[in-house]
Amino acid sequence: MSVLARKITRAKWEPKQGLRTDEIAADAVTADLRTTGNTLSFWRCSSSSADDLRTAFLAMASSAESLERIDIIYLEENSVHDSGLATKNTPGNTPVESLRNHHVNVEQLDLARLGTVARMVAAAHRSKSYRTMNKSDVVRVLAEAVDHGLVNLSNLKDKVKRAVDTALSVDNNPEQSPHSSRISVPSTTKPH
Repeated sequence: MSVLARKITRAKWEPKQGLRTDEIAADAVTADLRTTGNTLSFWRCSSSSADDLRTAFLAMASSAESLERIDIIYLEENSVHDSGLATKNTPGNTPVESLRNHHVNVEQLDLARLGTVARMVAAAHRSKSYRTMNKSDVVRVLAEAVDHGLVNLSNLKDKVKRAVDTALSVDNNPEQSPHSSRISVPSTTKPH
């Protein structure tokens, strides 16, 4: 079953003092569900498996200004549709061309619909429907994507490019590499 994944700050969705456990902190909504043109950006993944969610990690990390740990939340796509939210496939903003068609906007958002998204994200967080990739794993996934020709190093932002270039240099010299195994890059098959 396909899922829609979005970057969040997990700590903002944790229960907060002074709020009931079923209440959503305003900081979580204003930080992680900031809209543009009444839309929210998501990445479609074939399933919630770690391998399939790497598609979202790669798409997001490859367009980042700098590298950091990434937390993503994922929602079942059918649940998004069943809740009455409108979605539209749109080309994603990522230098990984094969992933651009994995991008989906949840659109026509108003306060009520944004509240629906917030409740879905909060419920997903409570049920642990999230994944985290630490910075070193993000660098390795990007390095492997470059190594496999999925993204051109020159298309990455400067800070990201430097980190990935360093990782590639270390990976190509096994005596210097602190990592004995590689992380597999995501499948680039088209979404269903």
